[in-house]
Amino acid sequence: FDGEIIFLHVLNQRAFETLERLHGRSQALMGDEAEQAFVALGEERAELLKEFLSRARADRVPHKCFIKRGYPFEIIIALAEEESVDLIVMGARGRSNRAREIFVGSRAERVFRQAPCNVLFVR
Repeated sequence: FDGEIIFLHVLNQRAFETLERLHGRSQALMGDEAEQAFVALGEERAELLKEFLSRARADRVPHKCFIKRGYPFEIIIALAEEESVDLIVMGARGRSNRAREIFVGSRAERVFRQAPCNVLFVR
């Protein structure tokens, strides 16, 4: 079918914004520290993704890998549009366990509503 799989991991900008607020520092004071944390986390996640792909023997399937920084649903939608994705496969729920997200998480719901293609949720 001449297709490829795109693996995406999003470093959630909101988590770092929360850390900045908790420390009570301005963006200017935290800028370098936050940037260093993003870089370190990105490198860690890239290594984990590389290990996963090796164990899955993904070298036999055409694929691309992306580690991006931002708000997850925005990055997922943007990449799906840029890469003309036919199907998005993602977890139905993230790490949050709020009662209103029992069936489908808020990020997953946003992706579902705005996606330019079909979305498959995995539990």
